[in-house]
Amino acid sequence: MSRQRFSGKKRRPRDTIASEINTASTNQSNLAAHEANRNPHGKNFWQGDWTPQQYYAFDQVLDEAWLMIANKDTLDRAAPQPFGAPSWTLPDVPTWTPASYTGTVYTGMIITVPADQLYAVSEIRIWIPDISPNANYKTISQDLITGLFTFGQPIKGDILAAPGWLEINIANKLIVGGDQFAVVLQSWNTSGTTDYNHPWVYTGTSQVNLDPGLGNWNRNNQHTVLRISDTDDDGTPRGAELGNAIENTVIRCAEEANLANYWEYVVQVNTVGVGFHTYNVSLLDVGGTGVGIGQRCQIYFEVPIAASTDYVVLTDGYLNAPSLDGRISFDDYDPGTINNNAYGIDVRFQQYTQSEDWD
Repeated sequence: MSRQRFSGKKRRPRDTIASEINTASTNQSNLAAHEANRNPHGKNFWQGDWTPQQYYAFDQVLDEAWLMIANKDTLDRAAPQPFGAPSWTLPDVPTWTPASYTGTVYTGMIITVPADQLYAVSEIRIWIPDISPNANYKTISQDLITGLFTFGQPIKGDILAAPGWLEINIANKLIVGGDQFAVVLQSWNTSGTTDYNHPWVYTGTSQVNLDPGLGNWNRNNQHTVLRISDTDDDGTPRGAELGNAIENTVIRCAEEANLANYWEYVVQVNTVGVGFHTYNVSLLDVGGTGVGIGQRCQIYFEVPIAASTDYVVLTDGYLNAPSLDGRISFDDYDPGTINNNAYGIDVRFQQYTQSEDWD
């Protein structure tokens, strides 16, 4: 009698098994590549707070709030360490040349950090030439790589009893090789406001800085950017009036059908686009439910009337400082003129050194 082979389960062909093995191997390779990309150091070994001892590649430590990973065996200190004393870029008593302009003045410096260098900035000082209560000053920092702005609080001239430096503490900012940013003093002097309003249709939010379309306006999600067409909803050109909305202009966007529903902003920076204006703003107030999408709005402008604004210049103050440039513009933040002059804003640098054995 012949024996009957068990046939309850079919055997898989050899080529199917080989294919599955290859697929599994590929998946493992892809997973390993993903892990390597996600964590180029590989498996790290937590060693707690740094202490003077031998560390090995992939050891991870906490040193003075710095989370560091060794990239080789090392005895070096993990955290960056201060080198020398902190210093300002300008003298305490500069030989200023006084100047003035009827409007808003932006004066400052552009800092380009050399490769393989590390600095911290913890203090800014501004020179206040006009100590009257109508003189206004505000600091603006801009990361020139990302375009991100940081605005200081407005300061009145009468904060000082005599013209001179006013020191301002800021959150400690670390800057590394390749960073480039601007530190700018906005100065303006005003007497009263010019008020006007016109209609635009609110089209909602957008995170892209593009023309909102004829007769329209929009904002970003964070209420920090407004975009308004140079033509209002009645078809009337308004580009000149939009351009006149200088810094510290108050803009109220209210539903025409219910003026109690509004958003109110103050302008930080006014930028001219092609067919529209972009305003960097801060939200001041919300009325009712705010503005609904598709609502025709009346946009009200309270524009400060410009008066003569004093500022100071140190000619060729950065001539022998290759990492520093002067910057000046009038009425609009951009475009600025770059030169070798220093102006009435300064930063205090602390240089740091860092071991190449740690990341």
